[in-house]
Amino acid sequence: TKRELVRVLRQRTPCMVCGETDPVVLDLVSLNPQRSLRRMMRDDSVSLLTFLTALDEAALLCANCRLRHSAGKITVAPLRFEWKHTSL
Repeated sequence: TKRELVRVLRQRTPCMVCGETDPVVLDLVSLNPQRSLRRMMRDDSVSLLTFLTALDEAALLCANCRLRHSAGKITVAPLRFEWKHTSL
């Protein structure tokens, strides 16, 4: 499921800026202002494939780095996973 995928990403991927590894403080941030990952995750009509595509325009950030990103103090690159090669 989409929720399980996000849980695994939080467990296996550190913050893309500072390297924080605590999954409790990590969050996926959409870098595309027209997409809401939270809404897509809750919406059952959004397929897993569509959600995976949206993750290519996302970043995994800790709470502090997310606030810095929102304030425009840092910029981040998208995740750009090679989904066909992962073992999720």
